[in-house]
Amino acid sequence: MVNANITESNHIGVVRIRDEARLRYNPLQNLTPQKITSAMDSFNCGYLSEAARIYDAIRRRDGVVQACVQKRKRATSRLEWTIVEMGNDEAASKEHAAFLEDFYNNIKVTSAADANKRGSMSMLIDNILSALENKYAVSEIIWDTSRAPNLSAEVRHVPLWFFENTQGYLRFKRNSTDTEGVELEPNG
Repeated sequence: MVNANITESNHIGVVRIRDEARLRYNPLQNLTPQKITSAMDSFNCGYLSEAARIYDAIRRRDGVVQACVQKRKRATSRLEWTIVEMGNDEAASKEHAAFLEDFYNNIKVTSAADANKRGSMSMLIDNILSALENKYAVSEIIWDTSRAPNLSAEVRHVPLWFFENTQGYLRFKRNSTDTEGVELEPNG
């Protein structure tokens, strides 16, 4: 989750997303082996944006890559899941399991880059599995306590090009032209 002093609120701001949409370009245009090599080298040095955009464009446009990625993700995201009760205190275990089941059944999943993408647990799993192609999968959690005593959240998938990794950990780039990011919320 992004620290509150990064944007106008406790989550990735509308301005950052609007600017990102305005700056969209085709990373595959005039792509050469040298540009791919340069992007991969930059990625390995912590400058993730160029390679992440290329990988995303290839996943969306190449039918073979798209089919393989979708097959892998869907095979996992369509699996049934269950909360396993554990612990010596049976009543507390049941209560905890019911709480978690309610949480995951009511979770909202969206995309920071495309507000039209909405889903639930299977979309969350799909987003997390993007780490298989990208090395990282980043989500922002916006907690919702309006259903107290139950808890819910909106989990927003954030594109990898919103971040850099030059310090050995992901840092949020306030805008797409930043080369250095700002610290994320500790333990967030």
